[in-house]
Amino acid sequence: MNELNREVYMPKKKIRILHILPSLQCGGTETWLLHLMETIDRSRYQLDFLIRAPEHCFYEDRFRQLGANIYRVPGKVNGRRRPLRYLYGIRRTLIKTGPYDVIHCHDGFNSGLYVLIAKNVGIPIRIAHSHNDYARSSAGKNMIDAGMTWMKEKMIKGFATHGFACSSTGASALFGKQWEADPRWQTFFCGLDFNPFNKQVNGVAIRQALGIPADTFVVGHVGIFTEQKNHRKLISIFGEVIKKRPDAYLLLVGDGHLRPVVEEQAKQLSLLERVVFAGIRSDVPELMLGAMDVFLFPSLFEGLGLVLVEAQAAGLPCVISDVIPEEADVVSNLVTRMPLACSDEEWAEKILKSVNTARNSIDRAQFRRFDIEYSANTLAELYGAASRR
Repeated sequence: MNELNREVYMPKKKIRILHILPSLQCGGTETWLLHLMETIDRSRYQLDFLIRAPEHCFYEDRFRQLGANIYRVPGKVNGRRRPLRYLYGIRRTLIKTGPYDVIHCHDGFNSGLYVLIAKNVGIPIRIAHSHNDYARSSAGKNMIDAGMTWMKEKMIKGFATHGFACSSTGASALFGKQWEADPRWQTFFCGLDFNPFNKQVNGVAIRQALGIPADTFVVGHVGIFTEQKNHRKLISIFGEVIKKRPDAYLLLVGDGHLRPVVEEQAKQLSLLERVVFAGIRSDVPELMLGAMDVFLFPSLFEGLGLVLVEAQAAGLPCVISDVIPEEADVVSNLVTRMPLACSDEEWAEKILKSVNTARNSIDRAQFRRFDIEYSANTLAELYGAASRR
């Protein structure tokens, strides 16, 4: 066989991509990465993951079943941060498990440290990915932390070859206000699998399994229990809703360190019997379609809010805070924006008015930019560039 034919018949080398993120728990970024792993051509692309969470994560087994290698570099030792030891562990892992063609970082300003290390070990494509409004999330830091953030931002600008952001807000937060002047940075919508939202579900059975009567009014929310998601405001708003709709229930999907605080607040307001803490669930589309009447999302800030896109795909009226990026408004007649400064009673009134919105007005073509196939093809094109270097 001559040289030309040998090149033609030789199998292509798999392109190796390492994603770095805090954990593989059930969050928006992690769910998107799972959909990406399920959709992308795994015979051509090897996706691996490096996390710092010491505990077993919700999605971990599923990623392994799909062929991913998962590496851990603990962010803390005996409960204390050891940043130099952590960064050395990152570098050692990249060298030991590599070579990688692409490093794709999903850890805010920490991505600056990762792309620097990746540059040092010779990884050609280095992506920093903004999933949140980090400017708001880091507000109030002391001077030392603020200085570290400034330095990490400079590292991103100096060593990342590409940058993705979930919205223009997310791009400004991680890449600076002049991000549009740099061709490396672009907005990129993480894709979702919308097939589950096309299914017929048994709403009565779904509610029964949750302990919710079939003929009641259900306000829903999906999100991790952190300050950002503003569960305290959510509970107090529901307190006003139930005054006007005594048959109302609140369905909270998710978990997190503030859950006991929120449970105590519900107890103090005598709402505990009407608040369902469903925990982490893998059937969010079914819960939206079969259990919820309206979606409440009073976040203090968001990079985008993929779960809000899912709620619209389910045809749910959505009452949200006006700080959420407008890129998340897919079906405009389903979304009602409210200033966080408005009273709980005003929020409750908007919630009750919104339920008259018809669910049958959904046009699936409106969601194309958020479709996982579109997302996966965009990334595959970029990852493929690694094979041509």
